[in-house]
Amino acid sequence: QMEGKWLNLFVLFIAVCVSEDVSLDDAGAAATLQKVSDGMDSIMVVTYMTESVFTSYGQWTETINKKFCERNGCTFSRAHDYPGSDRSAHWAKVSTVLSALESDRNSHFKAITWMDSDAIFSNFDFDISALLNETKADLIICRDLSMRKRKDVTCGPSCLSTGVFLVRNSEWSREFLQAWWEAGASPENRRFLRGADREESVLARLYEKNVLQVREHVAVIAATALNSVRPFHHGHDPLQPVMHALGEPPAVRARVFRAAAEQLMADEEGRPRFHLAGLLSQLDELVRGGYEEAWQKDRSDPEVATSLAAIVRASGDLPRARELLYDAMNLAPGD
Repeated sequence: QMEGKWLNLFVLFIAVCVSEDVSLDDAGAAATLQKVSDGMDSIMVVTYMTESVFTSYGQWTETINKKFCERNGCTFSRAHDYPGSDRSAHWAKVSTVLSALESDRNSHFKAITWMDSDAIFSNFDFDISALLNETKADLIICRDLSMRKRKDVTCGPSCLSTGVFLVRNSEWSREFLQAWWEAGASPENRRFLRGADREESVLARLYEKNVLQVREHVAVIAATALNSVRPFHHGHDPLQPVMHALGEPPAVRARVFRAAAEQLMADEEGRPRFHLAGLLSQLDELVRGGYEEAWQKDRSDPEVATSLAAIVRASGDLPRARELLYDAMNLAPGD
């Protein structure tokens, strides 16, 4: 047994020494993952972002999530290729996680955690393995309280958020992710390749139809147990594991995550930690500054105008809030 243990450690050591980039391919989804650290029986955290996203705000979310993994023994990987030329980049999460699972059939990792590029770990003491050990489910995913309530499309019978989720390294997970990807190309679902709600709508349909007995393999957890509720900056609990700036303009994300990266520091043992209180104290100001910047750059988005109107109204500036609402109504008179 001892000989086998040392042999496994030697093989792992050689693999870490020779591997910088890992190319992962499967029948329908190829991704190249930039590998940062490695660990036997650990968790892999994966994401995907374009170069424009990385330059805008992704560099900051990657910095923070790498440090989380460094502290907690996870592996962090960023996919920089996406094969879905016929569909929105939102589908990259399905292909990237599937590719990671296909490449790890020797079970070096217990599970894969998907993180949208606009999500960070905000609680560096959060234990992903503990969450995994609380259930036998193969897919752990949050209920989505921000989803539009169109049950025929997005919520059947539960609204599920794909911004952050945890997938166990199992054959069922591989089979289901492949089915999820392929379902997007079916005639009834092709409108979701690039249209509203995209991969979440297809997942909801698979869940509703109980494809591959998915309901027996999924644990639907609270909306903030592994994600955020919009607006993300309102009432973020210090113990909440994830801060996800879903639906926010790039200018907001850039300001928030840049400031968040500045709150990274080391604890008394030299391990990375995150000073969340320092970020929360300036979060509202950062969000307002981001919306002001977004509106100045582009005055054609009614959602930006509406959100900024709500922010300035809360500050007591009613005349400007009214002006912004008029702008929003003129931009989208039928909405």
